[in-house]
Amino acid sequence: MTVFRLCFIVQKFFYFISSFTASFRKSKFPRHISADSDQKNPSVILLCNELGSGVVPVEAFDREWREATGRLCCRLAAEAEEVHRVVCGIGMVIKHG
Repeated sequence: MTVFRLCFIVQKFFYFISSFTASFRKSKFPRHISADSDQKNPSVILLCNELGSGVVPVEAFDREWREATGRLCCRLAAEAEEVHRVVCGIGMVIKHG
């Protein structure tokens, strides 16, 4: 018997982070969002683009947003049950719980 679970999918998670980056200090922002996130939302799937490759942005806001996104995604990945990375349509399981 197949069991289906309902889940909430957040696409383009990096846009969500950009809307909050201006409101929070860099040291406070990632901790504020990810505190107990896995326990409060156990069936959430986050989809985020890779932002760390390429040229470092000239604008301070863009650098802060990119840094906040990377740190938050790392923290959420550490808390997550499963982590997958997809590059050019090829999936790789990084963490499987």
